Amino acid sequence: MDAADIARQFEDKGAGDTKSNNRTDASEKAENSNVKVIVGDEGNYKVIVKKDIDHTVEIPDTWGNVTIDLNGKTITGDNATDTDEAKPGLEFVKDGSINEHPGTKLEIVNGTIKGGDGSEKNPDGAAGIGTAEDPENPANAGVTVGKDGNIIGGNGADTRDEAAGSASKGGDGGAGIEGDITPTVNGGSVTGGNGGKGSDSATGKPGDGGNGGAGITTDNKVTIIEGPVSGGNGGAGGNATGDNKNDGGNGGTGGNGGNGTETDGKTENNGGNISGGNGGNGGNSNNGTGGNGGNGGTGENGNGGNGNSGNTNGGNKGNNGGNNNGNNGNNGGNNGGNSNGNTNGTNTEVTDGKTNATDIAAADGNNVSSGNKNNKHKHTPSTHMLYTTFYLKTTTGQIRQMVRM
Repeated sequence: MDAADIARQFEDKGAGDTKSNNRTDASEKAENSNVKVIVGDEGNYKVIVKKDIDHTVEIPDTWGNVTIDLNGKTITGDNATDTDEAKPGLEFVKDGSINEHPGTKLEIVNGTIKGGDGSEKNPDGAAGIGTAEDPENPANAGVTVGKDGNIIGGNGADTRDEAAGSASKGGDGGAGIEGDITPTVNGGSVTGGNGGKGSDSATGKPGDGGNGGAGITTDNKVTIIEGPVSGGNGGAGGNATGDNKNDGGNGGTGGNGGNGTETDGKTENNGGNISGGNGGNGGNSNNGTGGNGGNGGTGENGNGGNGNSGNTNGGNKGNNGGNNNGNNGNNGGNNGGNSNGNTNGTNTEVTDGKTNATDIAAADGNNVSSGNKNNKHKHTPSTHMLYTTFYLKTTTGQIRQMVRM
């Protein structure tokens, strides 16, 4: 493997324009219209991106340690088509040409890697960085999201409106990083893609919104030194339009916000911010029930993380769908981040029907917040009775709810 081999992976399809100086010392260099590859200060190869690249770049598991300086540019994976699913911006693959697979560990700095977006026929977005599936699954894949590096999942597609027939759900957003990869975040950010909007319908059931993608999905250990990791936002539910009075008149439920991390391995958070995505808004209905808002994503889903000064926050719920003649839908569930250890914080809630309620707790050096609730506006009773809800903390540390008429 040499500089020219690395540069060829970034070529546009069929370009064949990589040129090398054929040296084998620290002055080795290869380049094409998309990238220049040099030997870095530490003796490892460094890729410098010249312009935006609008196709998936495959990364063989034979490179060792390589830095990709995006130079302010963006690499976007293949968007979905009628026949093909969306693909990651960078995809780790097994190098089938040799038997030795030492693995590849990338450092991504100064730019954006984004997964491909969904299409009408293949609506789900792809991961920003992913791995090929067996038997092409690579060995020892790792990525460090360094200074000013941004990894973003592809967005789910909005679905076509339907005058009749079955519901059509919005596409799900892709994860920021997904697969058999060991990720570290140190100065950059990782974000899941957003879910697409569900289909509207004049006679049938509107579609649900797509789910937001997780920030990171892997069975391996996740290390967060500095920088945010967040799930994507859920898509809005479809609207029931016109005189639609079927059961489907209930607007589609907004998609769930993506979780910050989903991992069977340990998450070690030493200064980053892990946040769930916001739930999608419920769809509107003129005559039926407004759709339910989607759940906000959790900060973490999996084994609790250890660390110092890291923050874990749940996403916001989606709003209920509106209605003219029917009923209001329900708010989405509230999925807050979880933490190991003792919780010593206080609970505060706002209950005026307008302001978001927040549940804040501090635990073991990590600040863990549940998702915020977008409360629906309540109709004032005809008696015009006013009441106030407030909370008292007892000497035993319990929170008691009090109502004053």
